[in-house]
Amino acid sequence: GQYQASSESLVGPLTRLCIEHVHFSKAFLGVDGFHTDTGFTNRNMMRADVANCILAKGQQNIILTDASKFGRIHPGAIGPTSRISTVVTDSKIPTGDEAWLATQGVELLKISH
Repeated sequence: GQYQASSESLVGPLTRLCIEHVHFSKAFLGVDGFHTDTGFTNRNMMRADVANCILAKGQQNIILTDASKFGRIHPGAIGPTSRISTVVTDSKIPTGDEAWLATQGVELLKISH
């Protein structure tokens, strides 16, 4: 795929092709934003595309993000939220977002510093 140094990630059609032909049981995904109106988002459309390819595999998908990303909306939609099993974040997550994720059946793991 195409390497994006800023995020240390691979994107593009070759990356998608590799994901489609590799088997895994868990995926850990970083995100740039979350809002109850949009779900999880990424500021880079190509990284969002790769994330959606991973979600489409239907495995255990775990979001890793800090609480500063909550309340932010970016152009690249990642979802649907029903494909996310767990969110790992810090204890500063807004209570409204925490409650919304719970209603969606998403397990929340808060890590304290």
